[in-house]
Amino acid sequence: MADALRSYRVVVVSPHLDDSPLSAFALMQRAAQVSPDVESVTVFTAPRADGAPSDWDRYSGFTSSTEAMASRYEEDRRAMEVVGVRSRHLHQREELYRGPGEEAPAVAAMQEQLRAIVAEHDVPTVLAIPAGLGAVPSWFRMQRHKVSVPLLRVKPGGPSHTDHVLLRTHLLPFALELAPAVIVYEDLPYAWGGGYAGLVADLTAGGRRAVRESLPVDLVRKDEALRHYASQYQMFFPKWSDRLADVFEPVEHYWWVTRN
Repeated sequence: MADALRSYRVVVVSPHLDDSPLSAFALMQRAAQVSPDVESVTVFTAPRADGAPSDWDRYSGFTSSTEAMASRYEEDRRAMEVVGVRSRHLHQREELYRGPGEEAPAVAAMQEQLRAIVAEHDVPTVLAIPAGLGAVPSWFRMQRHKVSVPLLRVKPGGPSHTDHVLLRTHLLPFALELAPAVIVYEDLPYAWGGGYAGLVADLTAGGRRAVRESLPVDLVRKDEALRHYASQYQMFFPKWSDRLADVFEPVEHYWWVTRN
């Protein structure tokens, strides 16, 4: 995969603001060095129609979804300066902001937006999409949130995020229509909860070939980028922000998926 990046423009499709550097930091840095062009495109960046906050917005300190998105746009801009790639927002609504019947139109609009992004350049484009990993965490995994001793190294996973699974479901076949390959990144922190068996079955359905690869990641630089997402940082890393090496592996994992 790393060598193939030289032949492709790389568009990392991020469900939410912060997902691409959380899960695909190494990919973006590597692509920025060798690819003709690399960009992070975040799908779900529109506030609720009425501007009301979600519970997550309130936990993050915001009084409205409009305020939350405005602040997070700026966080994303600063973080991507550290990563060294351009960013773009598609302004669809995430699960917590969508109303009844809004999912299908959001998916259709996203696909048309991505098709237009791919058509902007003559260079072949490969999309990188989330794996939608995760499983309901056990009580033991959850203890990792509450203690800060290196001895307890079990990372807390979590349920698969609906928006991440939505993107994998709708973008895997779509991306393979646009290019002969797609990159599937193991989304963090959800990947720590498992769910690999279902992912492999999905990636290899219909005779597709999926090869798992790893890229080394600069954890210091990654942490520098993630700290710009100030509204989200302590929500994810309340106990271990001072020792990211105990949280993240020194590599990130990806699947290089090709058509049969």
